[in-house]
Amino acid sequence: MQERAKEGGSKEHWSPVTREEIMAFIGVAIAMSIVYKGELREYWSTEALLETPWFPSVMSGHRFCMIQRYLHVADNTKADLTADGKLCDKLYKVRPLLDALVISFPQHYHPGKNLSLDEQMLGTKARCSFIQYMKDKPTKRGVKLWVLCDAQVYYCLNFQIYTGGTGEKGLNFRVVNELMNAYLGKFHHLYTDNFYTSPELLAHLLVHDTLAVGTVRQERLNMPKRLRTSVEVFNPDQSVFYSSHKMTACRWKDKRDVFCLSTVHGNILETITRRKRGTRGEMEDVQKPKMVFDYNTHMGGVDVFDQLLSYNPLQRRYKRWSTKIFFRLIDMTIVNSFALWKLKQVNLPRNCHKKV
Repeated sequence: MQERAKEGGSKEHWSPVTREEIMAFIGVAIAMSIVYKGELREYWSTEALLETPWFPSVMSGHRFCMIQRYLHVADNTKADLTADGKLCDKLYKVRPLLDALVISFPQHYHPGKNLSLDEQMLGTKARCSFIQYMKDKPTKRGVKLWVLCDAQVYYCLNFQIYTGGTGEKGLNFRVVNELMNAYLGKFHHLYTDNFYTSPELLAHLLVHDTLAVGTVRQERLNMPKRLRTSVEVFNPDQSVFYSSHKMTACRWKDKRDVFCLSTVHGNILETITRRKRGTRGEMEDVQKPKMVFDYNTHMGGVDVFDQLLSYNPLQRRYKRWSTKIFFRLIDMTIVNSFALWKLKQVNLPRNCHKKV
């Protein structure tokens, strides 16, 4: 915790923060995510309709605001700077907590067979040098994270925060390799989308005893030309396969062409029953590639983790990006703790996330 000068050069009265007070501060922030109010001051209101006595019993509103304002995870005076005064490590302000969680998360849970890797967006309007804009995402502007999750339990195993492009080639390959580093050689099945999937990546993972499935861009290097130029696929629900070196590529005609790559599956089809298009409730049996079926089943691990983060987030309109990321990291810790708690429970009620 550091003191920062007020605008105009003066400083507010400040007393050092204890460990117990920081824990109380985080506890109050978590409680605020459950008991939602429109404005921060309403948590300490004495009006009959708004009063919630628990909050002032733990910490005064003034003290909470002071801690939030001066909250620092790292000592700014010890940061390494470039010649023009910028941080050498763009994530220096949150680095201690970031590194601690990257170490802690995999220590508390050993994942099952299926893993999924995808990106998240942390929406913010704070000034930040690595803000990203993604027009296809629900949250279009913010900080981008890459997240590796257990596809069944929705536990975050590893993650990275993207701090902007450096012109490097093979960014997608590097991200997968770094996030999966601790899980290579254990015969996991990794599910990725077409940003990451490539023949080069799957071959690399296969050498390290890791299987993978993912949608793939048809123009990727070393993708079979037969799939790109094939005229065999005319009607919906038809498939074309191409196998080589323990890897199978598939083109499946759904509403549009779907291209998949897998080291888990061969040219296996699975019969599914679904509602027939253009009818009112009429059902039909459809032959669907097993790799597409499994991809749809297991790829959503990160999306579900993201959904769980949205239920009771510790997010408000913070002026500093470091505060925004700090509370996102606390949110991720809470969701992981919830995943571990669920593993020990029996006969959980529906929507139990709202009752915990």
